[in-house]
Amino acid sequence: MADLVLVSGNSPILYPVNDPIATLVFQAGRGEVDTVLVDGRVLKYRGEPLGIDLDRARTLAENSRDHLRAAIGEQSWQQAMNPPLSR
Repeated sequence: MADLVLVSGNSPILYPVNDPIATLVFQAGRGEVDTVLVDGRVLKYRGEPLGIDLDRARTLAENSRDHLRAAIGEQSWQQAMNPPLSR
């Protein structure tokens, strides 16, 4: 969990600000996060993650997905990815 999160005030998604707390909770997304500090370390600055190997993170996420897909089988995977529409 972050100790401090700074949100950019320049995003058009955050306007108009009638209620600052509601605007942050219901309108701000990860794209509006400018800076993140954890234990005194800056982990994101000007919207860019620092000290993170994104290629490795993507590879690990893809490997995890592939493992789960193989474990549950292709039919179950397709059903999970394409659930029937409820009426």
